[in-house]
Amino acid sequence: NTVKFFPAGASGGLAKLKALYGPYGDVRFVPTGGINAGNLSEWLAHPAIIACGGSWLVAKNLLAAGNWDDVIRLTKEAVAAAG
Repeated sequence: NTVKFFPAGASGGLAKLKALYGPYGDVRFVPTGGINAGNLSEWLAHPAIIACGGSWLVAKNLLAAGNWDDVIRLTKEAVAAAG
């Protein structure tokens, strides 16, 4: 069982997800909304989280400018943070 957890940050963040994990230990989560390069590793460290989504990877300004070098860099950084 896998569930998208959105908006993760506005819904109570990692503390809320940890609280949900208690009674729903068989559920895996994919949090989005409020995930960023600065907190990605913290989210991914929780055993119930199988993936995270984040718009910072392809921010509107990068997309509008066609700045693919930064999109690639941010994606590589996220993959490295995921281990």
